[in-house]
Amino acid sequence: MEILKQSRQERGILAFYDNVDDASCFIVGYVEVLFKNALLVATFDEMGVDDGFILLRFEDFFKIEKGSLYLKQLLKKSYFHPDFTLLSEKKGLIHKDGINSMIDTCKSYSILVTIQLIYGDYITGIISDYDGKALSITVYSVQGFCAGVVLIKKEDIRGIAFERNKEREIAVFVDKEY
Repeated sequence: MEILKQSRQERGILAFYDNVDDASCFIVGYVEVLFKNALLVATFDEMGVDDGFILLRFEDFFKIEKGSLYLKQLLKKSYFHPDFTLLSEKKGLIHKDGINSMIDTCKSYSILVTIQLIYGDYITGIISDYDGKALSITVYSVQGFCAGVVLIKKEDIRGIAFERNKEREIAVFVDKEY
């Protein structure tokens, strides 16, 4: 837990491994918000460019890496700016009082999110309703077409990502500003 608090205070980047079957897949970023059972990570792509946020439950990652050769090389890239002003800070999107508040905020601002479910599926859309136990999400295809509404139980959510390049590309077609 100390490494997570340090990452949050110093905006130090970490690698979060969440796939025991494929250790070549990991998420790079620093801890933006610590919740009691999850953390919100400000992520970066392989070029060190800001790539939005992802909410990770503690139970879903098995390894955290700090100071690896890859992370050191990433820090050397000119694109990486650990002191950039987060889009979420500019909009006041993230409240520090829990996961429910974050979901409510994404709903209130009609933020395009990608939800990863515990059984591996991903759903991208805009949260239209949330009662603390389940949420309704208006789903959009990668071309920005509305594909209907899905009801998701909170307990089935593994992660929530937003403001990443993926969501920004789809948002262009659904007329959302990022």
